[in-house]
Amino acid sequence: MNNTLVLIPCYKPDEKLLQLIDDLHQAGISHIMVVDDGSGAEFNHIFAQAAAKGCLAVGYEANRGKGYALKYGMARMGDMNVEFHRIVTADCDGQHTPHDICRVIDTSRQYPQDLILGGRRFTGNVPFKSRFGNGFSRVAFYLMSGAKVYDTQTGLRAIPASALEVLSRSEGDRYEYEMNVLSDCSEHNIHIREIPIETVYLDGNKASHFRPLRDSYLIYKNPLKYIGVSLSSFIIDIGLFAILSRIPALDVALPEGIAVLLSTHVLLPTVLARVASSVYNYTMNKKVVFRHKGKVATTFGEYVLLAVIVMLLSALAVAFIDNYVPMGTVFIKALVDLVLFVLNYIVQKRIILRKGTK
Repeated sequence: MNNTLVLIPCYKPDEKLLQLIDDLHQAGISHIMVVDDGSGAEFNHIFAQAAAKGCLAVGYEANRGKGYALKYGMARMGDMNVEFHRIVTADCDGQHTPHDICRVIDTSRQYPQDLILGGRRFTGNVPFKSRFGNGFSRVAFYLMSGAKVYDTQTGLRAIPASALEVLSRSEGDRYEYEMNVLSDCSEHNIHIREIPIETVYLDGNKASHFRPLRDSYLIYKNPLKYIGVSLSSFIIDIGLFAILSRIPALDVALPEGIAVLLSTHVLLPTVLARVASSVYNYTMNKKVVFRHKGKVATTFGEYVLLAVIVMLLSALAVAFIDNYVPMGTVFIKALVDLVLFVLNYIVQKRIILRKGTK
């Protein structure tokens, strides 16, 4: 296994890290790097012992997060003067057994261009928050990417050398980095392959440094931003419609033709409000949600086409379902539009406003 680097990010590790290193050496893994993610001076002896066991121990003073530690380790690979075929990332808290780490390495050898995941199946005595969190992540990732991954938050991964350039630039410094890696693999056509591993939780997973609220927000911030932009677009749409439809009543001086349209028809206020909210929605999705660098001339036309298609699909689906299912037209429309809302996000993320430049 001389062409494999095992990279272990560490924050306040204990003796389990040293035991893992011994077990990996016994399994024939000679290249191990441990990254001190700002654990503090009281943990220096652990990293000193790791170095004495032949590991490359690197790090920095302030805690930056697991994602930052992984990217820092990738950047320090050159210090080992070895051309690696893959990096295998593993946790330091005993959740990944040496046997499973070796299985992930063996699978990576069989599929050298794939990202290999060691996926837990969450059987046995698993904390509820871990079971629920991973179940939610699984569904969310599938809706966002179309890829089926059972354990989206696993830290046991084999990254092929061919994918390092892409994945070392994945966004995020904390736990969100691992989800962003999966998303970037999907967008760059890097195949994700998953093998089942043992689910290990020690002492109710007390050693975990996952912060439920902050880290969950970081993991799902793009969908949350998309929802926020959509809600604000709706408010702009309704607000402008209310203002424009009342302009004549406010006795604002307007050209006679426009005043007549505004006072006698709903069409013009609707169109003007929808155009303004759509331009806002497109701009915010492009710059804030997906941070796309492509040309407006190309992507805005695709965005408008998508909006028209979604509008037609909504009308057709509601009319069709309403003829066969007695659920009430408003309720049917709410369900249909919810599905189309998710579809809209997926198409914008994966096609129209995909990362990179068109």
